[in-house]
Amino acid sequence: MCDVVVMTLGVGVGTLIPDAMALTGDCGRVVITNPHRDDETSIDLSLNDLLMGEKQLVGSVYGSATASTDIPLLLDLHRTGQLDLERLVTSTYPLEDVNRGYADLKAGKNLRGVLVF
Repeated sequence: MCDVVVMTLGVGVGTLIPDAMALTGDCGRVVITNPHRDDETSIDLSLNDLLMGEKQLVGSVYGSATASTDIPLLLDLHRTGQLDLERLVTSTYPLEDVNRGYADLKAGKNLRGVLVF
């Protein structure tokens, strides 16, 4: 059984969460890192499995980073060539296409979009 299951789909599918919980061992954790549709508001889980297995279901945005300290650190690593951010970009958008960028993200077409000013 897994200690940690990380859900990294483009757009999340709530019906997969019980399967992820089933793969998770006692005292394990399922981490949701991807957005879900706005109309997806509930999932079916075994509450006894959650309780008796002491399992956790948590969300995480950007690895729970602290933006005020971690973003400058990451930018410094990028500037010195220690972090290749370009490989992480899936799409770029001019500022006037910001709404298309959000629509693409919601549709699962874009994971890491960047606005170009």
